[in-house]
Amino acid sequence: MELGPLAQPPKQPLWSWPDVLRIASSSLGILLGGSLAIGWGLRAAQAAGWASRTVLLAATMGIVFLEAAGLLGSVYLLGLRRRRVSWEALGLVPPTREWFLSALALGFAGMFLTSALAGLVQRLMGRTTDPQAQALAPIGFSWVAAAGMFLLVGLAVPFAEEVFFRGVLFRWMRDRWGVRVALLGSTLVFGLVHGDPPTIAAGWALGFILALAYEHSHSLWTPIVIHALNNSVKVILLYLALGLR
Repeated sequence: MELGPLAQPPKQPLWSWPDVLRIASSSLGILLGGSLAIGWGLRAAQAAGWASRTVLLAATMGIVFLEAAGLLGSVYLLGLRRRRVSWEALGLVPPTREWFLSALALGFAGMFLTSALAGLVQRLMGRTTDPQAQALAPIGFSWVAAAGMFLLVGLAVPFAEEVFFRGVLFRWMRDRWGVRVALLGSTLVFGLVHGDPPTIAAGWALGFILALAYEHSHSLWTPIVIHALNNSVKVILLYLALGLR
């Protein structure tokens, strides 16, 4: 397998720090503002006696959708369109066959590694429940919930997060400070945004793998496949376990 860096950094870096700040602020604002609106609507529904499993599921899926849409929309409108560059400039070009197969293997390996790390941190914290599982299945098992979470958490979110965290953040850090700083910096941020200690630890491990895959494969699709496989298999296993209860 050929290893090497992404195409040599252009004389003019793809991203500037104001670009990164605008994109990050916009996507965060969309997520926070939308989440507040959804939360207000959920409380209003509960006060009116309309609270139901369907309403709770719709609210949860709405927040997940906002994350993916906010990231992609901000990258496109405030980044690519504004700077008149294509998606291919981020690395959205097909990976080699070797790297595609490697992405499949790394996806499964990353899933086991991140699950083990998250479980270890949970045990060290003395937890008996998994907040991430509760967030992914807020109403327990249903086919609608399983399909929706697979599409959103398993596919849409990995694509959107890779576009931003690797295609924008890592790329900006790499062009400015080099590969080592980009690996550590983007991985640190990627883990921290997951919020909860077990998922932060898992995010750091997965983020490092994703950044390395992007750097060496020349294609953003490689970390997208790894990330999507990691997330989608976890969603499938979670709902399979719930359905067998």
